[in-house]
Amino acid sequence: MKVNSIVFNEYHGIRRYGVVREVQTKQDGWKYAKVAWVNDDRYERAMHKLDELRNNQNYLVEYRTDQLKQIDAAAEQKAIDMCLIMSQSDVNEGDQGDGHVNQKLEKL
Repeated sequence: MKVNSIVFNEYHGIRRYGVVREVQTKQDGWKYAKVAWVNDDRYERAMHKLDELRNNQNYLVEYRTDQLKQIDAAAEQKAIDMCLIMSQSDVNEGDQGDGHVNQKLEKL
């Protein structure tokens, strides 16, 4: 994992996307990353509530790199686009789709 890698993190069902801004190996031997998260409101609200309940600060600033999953954003976006097209078509469950849907998918 390196600076500018696109990553995600799962926290209790909240999928967070971000860009690695700093990576360093600490004395414990683990690699840690600082991440600039995008559209992170749900996580921030959850952490604020947890902070109130536990009366301490729970928001992480650094993440061990095993807590992050690096992604190929272009490939994931293409797969999501394909899913959106299929979800808006008349394709039945288990069906491979009609020519109209396949044509749209081929353009991606």
